[in-house]
Amino acid sequence: AVDLSKKTDGPVQPFGPLIHNAQVMEELTEQNIYPFEQMSDVNGGTVLVRAHGVHPEAFDQLRDTGADVYDATCPLVRKVQKIITKYSNDDYDIVIVGDDHHAEVMGLKGYTSTSCHVVADEKEAESLPNFERVCVVSQTTQNDDTFARTVEVVKQKANVIRATNTVCEPTRDHQSETVDLAHRVDLMVVVGGQHS
Repeated sequence: AVDLSKKTDGPVQPFGPLIHNAQVMEELTEQNIYPFEQMSDVNGGTVLVRAHGVHPEAFDQLRDTGADVYDATCPLVRKVQKIITKYSNDDYDIVIVGDDHHAEVMGLKGYTSTSCHVVADEKEAESLPNFERVCVVSQTTQNDDTFARTVEVVKQKANVIRATNTVCEPTRDHQSETVDLAHRVDLMVVVGGQHS
């Protein structure tokens, strides 16, 4: 985003905040980077699709505004998009383990042509319908254990299941390092945005 802002005349407009850190976002506005939340807020210019990705139709909608669109979707998120597309095209229903209101998950849902269900965990998975064929993936920032427990519940509801743990390696590393550190200290303080 910063590199792009140096190469363009007008502002760079990320689709949503690039990072969940108010101080960094404030610094970015000083570099002519202004996020937008609604498609109606775009009127041409330079638009950056952030790491979370967006649903496929969003690219066309953004280009229809006359904007130059740059895709910065994380390659690990793109991998999940491809898995969903492949299995959905093969007539599998899709279950995404994650937060239904997270930007990544909202984008992922757009890659399905079959029914798509989002569940936070195994408890929510208990209310899923039965499936003839189902593909289960994870939001990349989910938890391995939650994914595994949820898959076990979905297995009981499916004739054929394809489950791919798509939790990304950096997330996995951060989670295990946090657990390790928690066992070695008396107190942990997490500094960050409330909505992160």
